Amino acid sequence: LVRSRGLGDVYKRQIFYAAGPSFKQNVELPVMANVNLYLIIARLLDLQPAPNDGDSVVVSTLFR
Repeated sequence: LVRSRGLGDVYKRQIFYAAGPSFKQNVELPVMANVNLYLIIARLLDLQPAPNDGDSVVVSTLFR
């Protein structure tokens, strides 16, 4: 049995802000999985990402 301590069963969410020449302006996504940060960083650094569980369609909506 594994239990978390602290906030209990509260669903934790983060806020992600991005600005700069690579990003579209005024884009809001209702929910984005944290694993997508890997795809965002890879794209910004012009790297080919390894296979992962990120959603490239969601990430592409952020970029110009």
